[in-house]
Amino acid sequence: MSPYASVVDAPEVAGDALVDPLDQILAQTKPKTGQFVDPLHLAAYLESTGITDRIARVDYGFVDVFSLAEEMYRRLAPLPEPPLTPPRGGWRLAVRNISHGLLYLLPTAAFPAAVAVLGHHALAIALLLAGGLGWVWSGAATWLAYHRLGRDQAASAARVLVTAALAGLPAGAVLGLGIVAFTGAGFGIVAMVVAVMAYQMASTLLIFYRKELLLALAMAPAVGGGVAYVVYGDGWRWWSIGISLASIAIALAAGLQQTVAPSRGRYRRRRAQEALRSDLKAIGPVLLYTALTAGFLLQAEARYMFGRLDMVLAVVPLMAGMGIVEWRAHRFQEHAKVLLTRVRRPRRFIARIWLWLAAEALICMAAVAVLAGVMLLALHSAGQLSAAGAVMTAAFVTLAGCYFISFILSGQAGYGRLILAVGAASAVHVGAVVLTPGRLSPLADTTVFLCSAALLQVLVIAALAGVVGRVWQYR
Repeated sequence: MSPYASVVDAPEVAGDALVDPLDQILAQTKPKTGQFVDPLHLAAYLESTGITDRIARVDYGFVDVFSLAEEMYRRLAPLPEPPLTPPRGGWRLAVRNISHGLLYLLPTAAFPAAVAVLGHHALAIALLLAGGLGWVWSGAATWLAYHRLGRDQAASAARVLVTAALAGLPAGAVLGLGIVAFTGAGFGIVAMVVAVMAYQMASTLLIFYRKELLLALAMAPAVGGGVAYVVYGDGWRWWSIGISLASIAIALAAGLQQTVAPSRGRYRRRRAQEALRSDLKAIGPVLLYTALTAGFLLQAEARYMFGRLDMVLAVVPLMAGMGIVEWRAHRFQEHAKVLLTRVRRPRRFIARIWLWLAAEALICMAAVAVLAGVMLLALHSAGQLSAAGAVMTAAFVTLAGCYFISFILSGQAGYGRLILAVGAASAVHVGAVVLTPGRLSPLADTTVFLCSAALLQVLVIAALAGVVGRVWQYR
């Protein structure tokens, strides 16, 4: 018996919106079972009836028509169901996920030496633009690669990642040249932007292949060089920069090496190429959401990159805590699957899943709040903390809960809803800055940003309300 049957087969749900739509299409297709020789044959039939990849994702909870057909063929064929296995990974998976936030911060060790060479103003502009480009670039590559891997196409996933990594470097160089042309900064900015893109892709590759320890080891010399510059001064400036660039190059080479001999998938190459073209057509919403998310965060920081230490550092607790957010999102999905096997009544499932969602969001915010508290105490002791800096930090703590809920919603084909939510929250903050006569004070600006972050949290919760109780979304 399917683990989902305890929910969807309850007598009280007949005609209810909680009935699994997969059961309905199975009932309609069952009379034709003998006509299908394999899942691809069934997929062709489904496409002939008008079912598209988008319908498979939104209505049935599968990544595309081929995945839907595979599950239907398995259920229609006279094969025993595989036993339900408990979640895997345990504390090792938790440590791996939590480490991601810290890994994102490793390149900052080289920033003091980079400021001494490039200047604070030029470095801030380069980091903002390169950070935004790298965020969107790596997000798109990761989305495509995980879709390939989900279809057992490891070789196709590797090709996507290699292409993205190698193309990201010239894209960074073009961006760096644009910054030089418009600001008059030195050509060192080009090397800086390329280095940021290289590390972004190196971390994407190594995290995708679960080689977080290898990434940390590769970047350890860069951290040591950065500390040496802070401790010993200008004599270590160029040593710090050179060691950091070498560490990033080693990390990128290690990431590319992971793609050399991936296991071959069970699909033919032509089928993998067809599926990739389908994903490329569907990636638009992913790119738009990622760009809006990066813009929402970076535009808030951009005004304070030139001298306000507490405002610049306000985002650090969120970055360090993103691994915790990722870990709790995985735990939520695991808990939902287990809950399906233990709760027979849909209303009870919905109530408990909402309680679990609220608890996990609060855990994410609390973890980032603890990190923020430590940082704020240190800034206060150094006389560097302002009221505006504290409010900005509180806004980023709020965003931890938003990102957790967004992870859940994006996994349930909610990019359209997420785009609307992030767009509305961005409009509130940017509109207040642009339309307010004169210039907003830092405290007023950060207060508006905090309100827009709270609005974003309300909007993503409202967007999730329509899908969180759909049991078929947790396959």
